[in-house]
Amino acid sequence: MDELLSPILRFLGYVVSELLLGTFFYAIGWPFVKAVTLGKYPKREWLSGSKNEAYVCCVGILVFAISLMAALGQFSAQQCAQLSLTSFAGRPKAALLSAR
Repeated sequence: MDELLSPILRFLGYVVSELLLGTFFYAIGWPFVKAVTLGKYPKREWLSGSKNEAYVCCVGILVFAISLMAALGQFSAQQCAQLSLTSFAGRPKAALLSAR
């Protein structure tokens, strides 16, 4: 049973990682790399397995993560103000200054 299940799981892992995620993140990263390099890169290397394709996918992951953080309000002014009013311990700065 294990001999039959292993190749099937390996194939499903390949499909998810290479085809779905690679295509998704490459499509997100491609316009950003193209704009930053003024159209020089990437050069028709999609699904080639090259280093440049991996770099474009990494840019896509970075752009996706930053976009997701922005959509979830991680960069809102209210949250930044709230972070500046409290320390890592959660006490207001005024309480920390008066404790000295």
